[in-house]
Amino acid sequence: VKTDYVRFKGSQNLRHRLVCATLSSRPVRIDDIRATGTSNPGIRAYEASFLRLLDKITNGSEIIINESGTSLKYKPGVVIGGKRLTHDCDTGRGLGYYLEALCAIGIFGKKPMEITLTGVTNDDE
Repeated sequence: VKTDYVRFKGSQNLRHRLVCATLSSRPVRIDDIRATGTSNPGIRAYEASFLRLLDKITNGSEIIINESGTSLKYKPGVVIGGKRLTHDCDTGRGLGYYLEALCAIGIFGKKPMEITLTGVTNDDE
C-alpha cells in the first residue's frame, strides 16, 4: 500500500508540522533538513527527543529517519495519552518547546495525559 505523504522541505516549523500531522492524521515527509550550508546536517537532538515524545503519547506512529538525518517520514498514530508517562527532554530547548505541543495534542487523547518531563526542566537546588 503506497502512502500519500504531505511533502515539505527544510527544518522550518518542523515541530508545528509534526503537531498538525498528528492532529489531522496525515502522514508527512520532510526532506532537506539542514542539508546544505551547515557542517552538522540533519535533525537536532532536541527534534529527535520531540519525535520520541510524540511516539510515547500516540499508538501506532511510524517514524523513519534516513542515515544522515536529512529526511524524515512520519505517519501519525492515534493520540492515546495515559498516566505515569515520563520523558527526558533534550537540553537544546526549553520546557515550552515540549509543553506547547503537549497542550495542543493532549486534549485530543483517548485518555487523560499525565506526563513528567525531566532533563532541562529539572533544578537540583
